[in-house]
Amino acid sequence: MHRCPGSPRASESEEATLHNWLGKADIEDGVRPGVTDQESAELRELRKRNRLLEQENEILRRAAAFFARELPPNGVAHRRAIHGRAPPRISVPCRRSSKKFH
Repeated sequence: MHRCPGSPRASESEEATLHNWLGKADIEDGVRPGVTDQESAELRELRKRNRLLEQENEILRRAAAFFARELPPNGVAHRRAIHGRAPPRISVPCRRSSKKFH
């Protein structure tokens, strides 16, 4: 950048830059309230992650709706259609462990 000595434009620009830097330094040091660079970066990453999770949820919602339309209901009639009969119900006895957990 070419600068003429005594140019008011250059000094105003430098003064504004210095003012901005000092303001940011005060925020970083906790002297003034505001969002630090670290907080800003963290917020940016969290928003990015949130957008990704929203997209993933939308894909899962659409997949669930698709399969709900394409598959027959999961009931006895469905099991009969697949197995030719309703499969027997299997009961598994619940065993209690002799070991005690603390």
